[in-house]
Amino acid sequence: MKTNLSITEYTLHNVFSHLGSRGDTDENIGDSSGDKLIGQRLAIWGWTRFEFDEEAGLITSLTSTSDTLTLMLKILGNLEDVATVL
Repeated sequence: MKTNLSITEYTLHNVFSHLGSRGDTDENIGDSSGDKLIGQRLAIWGWTRFEFDEEAGLITSLTSTSDTLTLMLKILGNLEDVATVL
């Protein structure tokens, strides 16, 4: 399964809030990883697994996994920045 994601400043603020915001004095995303991510369109491949309770007719478990590490490494260029982002 493929998920498409565009990274905006809103995404940084809500998903990667630990990177700070442009107004912060301690952590300014304008100088590093955050700016490299803004505007990126990612196609993330992964899988989703559903487990069912056949007697009850209900989903009992849902597991979703995707590979964001490889994409972040391509964009950011080094594992240190990837570790900061993720």
